[in-house]
Amino acid sequence: MYAERAPYIIVGVDGSISGLTASPAVRAFERAGVPFVQVEIPTNRQLASIKADVSPSCGIGWFDLPERHNYARFTKPIYRDRPTVVLMHRETAVAGFYDSLEQLIADDNLTILVKTQFSYGQRIDNWLETHQPRTTSVTLDNVGMLRMVMAGRADYMLMGQEESDYLLQHSDALTKSDVRVLALPDSPHGNYRHLMCSLSVPVSVIERLNREIEEIQLP
Repeated sequence: MYAERAPYIIVGVDGSISGLTASPAVRAFERAGVPFVQVEIPTNRQLASIKADVSPSCGIGWFDLPERHNYARFTKPIYRDRPTVVLMHRETAVAGFYDSLEQLIADDNLTILVKTQFSYGQRIDNWLETHQPRTTSVTLDNVGMLRMVMAGRADYMLMGQEESDYLLQHSDALTKSDVRVLALPDSPHGNYRHLMCSLSVPVSVIERLNREIEEIQLP
């Protein structure tokens, strides 16, 4: 199961998928000789499907979180993110000075824009839980979310640096001069991304995939 999310998962004109997480995932299945069908499904539905174990299925590029082991199996990592960055309007960035990402999240004068049921990795998730910042949750893609921030409907959002670079490079409609990207010193090292599979995927299949994934050179 996949949801298009450049540069991690990019859908070609022929329906094939590639990208930072899609390419190693497809390669692992092909080299392991595991038959598969690729299906485009929104991430929240992927999570629900894996929890319900409706079929032997895997989602591409998920974080391995302790609570997910109650309903899912994980392969070894297929990619490691670069550190998380903050995107905000230039006027918001000028108005405040932040020494750390945690300090920014703890500022209850600002509203963070987040994706519904989305994990930002263990450390950032913990900061969000601890500091309980003002939050707006949406199901929009990154372009839609950045438009909200630029329109002042939220103060900032978080994403991986590779996503930010791709977004600003390929989204011509955005006013790039108004976007500020902040790389703060306590931003966690990149999170590992895995294939997250339903429990009906046999352990033997996970092991076959892992043998191929071991060949990946992670940053």
